[in-house]
Amino acid sequence: MEKLNMTINGKAISVDVDPGIRLVDFLRDNLFLTGTKIGCGKGECGACTVIMNGKAVTSCIIPVMRAQGAVIETIEGLGKNGSSCNGKVFAVAFHNGGMRNVPVFLETVAVDKQMLRT
Repeated sequence: MEKLNMTINGKAISVDVDPGIRLVDFLRDNLFLTGTKIGCGKGECGACTVIMNGKAVTSCIIPVMRAQGAVIETIEGLGKNGSSCNGKVFAVAFHNGGMRNVPVFLETVAVDKQMLRT
């Protein structure tokens, strides 16, 4: 076990984790943030996309310890903490484009949030 320090959906956490697991498994199994889905497991479909340090990443191919010190936002965090987006907007984008547009959509949210801060 190793100590992981990160900020998730605006909350700083420090937890012991198995360094051999993927970020998506940590989010779902340890933090119970099940909005992050597991699809292809290869980082291609976008179901596992989260925002890490302001960029959309596929969490199914990221080792959990790469998130050390990172700021991560999941779909559960959208609409909170001053986010420029809400679940209804996400649902429309998902319905209209399917999985392949999830990373593009989340990247847009990340950019929008950054613009709101400046």
